[in-house]
Amino acid sequence: MQGRRIARFLLIGLLELVVVVAQARVILLFAKFEISLLAILICLVVLSLGSAVMVGLFFFGRSQRPLMTLVPAVAFVALCGLFYARLGAGDASHIPSPLIGKPVPAFVLPPVAGVAGIPGLADADLRKGQVSLVNVFASWCQPCHVEHPVLQGIADNKELAALGLRLTGIAYRDDSIKIAAFLAKDGNPYVAIGADGNGRVGIDLGITGVPETFVVRGDGTVAFKFVGPIMPEDLRDVILPEIAKAMR
Repeated sequence: MQGRRIARFLLIGLLELVVVVAQARVILLFAKFEISLLAILICLVVLSLGSAVMVGLFFFGRSQRPLMTLVPAVAFVALCGLFYARLGAGDASHIPSPLIGKPVPAFVLPPVAGVAGIPGLADADLRKGQVSLVNVFASWCQPCHVEHPVLQGIADNKELAALGLRLTGIAYRDDSIKIAAFLAKDGNPYVAIGADGNGRVGIDLGITGVPETFVVRGDGTVAFKFVGPIMPEDLRDVILPEIAKAMR
């Protein structure tokens, strides 16, 4: 009997450890990619409730076959382990997009009020023979502020400018006054910005959060999608090679 109790306590400890690690991974994913807070909360609640149910089965469950009470616990631990593994599998910034190899969806977005001299953005602007970066951003998005110096570096890169690269932006579900203040403070790297106030174009582009960046060929075909903030190593190892591919 004593050995059985010890085994139960050890399994409870393992279950709680797996749940805590999975919850931490969920929170980190939210912090990096600005995924819906509601989705994150649902995941955390499901994990916590499942853990509570298992603990209740351990302490209060009654069965003629005591080992049978361990079956749902083992299954739940396995599911948590799978959840953790899937969150950590591969590079989340390289989430495939159904738009790859297809034309950019048709759209016409007005300019951002208060950002002088910067036009709006339309799909026709991405079909003028030059490779474009389309960066979906928002002033309320903290990772967008983190990646902003990298975007400014792209805009200031004379070699990329000589190759005809155009860095454009889509302001996603944002207020024009806040966008203008953000760009006035940190600098404006974009040659054009479309105001996507209701998020309709973002939906058509299939974005899961902000920031996201698309590499678009000169004929308006989507060549690559990058999810999350572009860090210097991402620019060097991922974005610049994808730009080079799109220019071939």
